[in-house]
Amino acid sequence: LSAGAASLAVVLAAANLYFTGRREHLSWARSVLEAACVEFLTASYEHYGSCRELARLQLGEKGRRPEQDCRESTDRARTVMINCVTRFRILVSDEMAEAAIRLREINDRDLEMIDAGEGTAFLEGRRRHLVFDPLRDKFIELAQDVLAVKKIGGVARR
Repeated sequence: LSAGAASLAVVLAAANLYFTGRREHLSWARSVLEAACVEFLTASYEHYGSCRELARLQLGEKGRRPEQDCRESTDRARTVMINCVTRFRILVSDEMAEAAIRLREINDRDLEMIDAGEGTAFLEGRRRHLVFDPLRDKFIELAQDVLAVKKIGGVARR
């Protein structure tokens, strides 16, 4: 009886270690993904804000930051977005990575407009929001699905 009990204890301990390790891995992956989503969206908004500042400078308005700071900010934001896309592709799906890429491409076009001297058109940007906003919403919806976040009364909840 004691040999059977010892064997059962070993099996139960092994199962516990397996499930604990799996749970810890899933928790790690979830927190990495959550951080990547926040980093991606924050970088996207930072890129957009820096582009708005560059457009204002282009139009001769007094800026809050020098042009070089804005350009460096767009470069950093783009790097963060690209790194996050890699995490989405590895941890989630090609669909989420592609949604992030489409958002990043819109950010890229923002800077291209400014570099082409179209600061006024960029600042008016109605067309940009018609494209960007639904893509951003789709990206957030994908992230919420993966992270098992439910929206309650317009506010995301776990």
